[in-house]
Amino acid sequence: LQGPGFGLLMQALLERFDHVIIDTASACRGIDARIVAARAGAAMVVGQRHATPMHALRSLVSEVVRGGTDFAGVLINDR
Repeated sequence: LQGPGFGLLMQALLERFDHVIIDTASACRGIDARIVAARAGAAMVVGQRHATPMHALRSLVSEVVRGGTDFAGVLINDR
């Protein structure tokens, strides 16, 4: 993810598509989500209703914004 391959892949995809959505593992399970968010241009935080604590969502949003990534919003799903 930190090597040139990811950047080249993103460039190729964005030449072909208007938007690219990258689904990552939960940010609490490792650094991959943070790396992808920083390199993707924007990030949307996703939480699960009745399962994801509000303080965890707030913390992640703060990390995204502090990292200089554009923040696209929060999505809460039922599953």
